[in-house]
Amino acid sequence: MNGDTHAQEPRWLTDIRGDGSRRLIESRSRVIKVPAGPGAGKTTCLKRRVLRIVDTGEASRPEI
Repeated sequence: MNGDTHAQEPRWLTDIRGDGSRRLIESRSRVIKVPAGPGAGKTTCLKRRVLRIVDTGEASRPEI
């Protein structure tokens, strides 16, 4: 083992710190509320949440 603590983490959790951020990214809830001040990482967490949803196949393809 090379000592890299991120080796086991999925890519959407890489460099994410804090339990609140991880809970937001990993939440399966359809509606979420994110009360936080400027610079708290809301946009980063929401982008990572979308990455998780796409990577895990949770997103469904819309019918056209």
